[in-house]
Amino acid sequence: MMGLLTAFVAGCAGTTERNLALQTSGRVGCPPEAINITNSKTGIAGRTWTATCNGKTFYYQQ
Repeated sequence: MMGLLTAFVAGCAGTTERNLALQTSGRVGCPPEAINITNSKTGIAGRTWTATCNGKTFYYQQ
């Protein structure tokens, strides 16, 4: 049961990063597959994440 839960959570994390890469793509001019998303956090004030593409780092808050 724990393995199934771990697989589900890992799958969701990948989906979230993919969605953030899609949102970020138009803002930074890189294709989603070239964007690396890190530090994705959700809290009371909203969501923040860091996107890296072509050696440049971008910080976002939503």
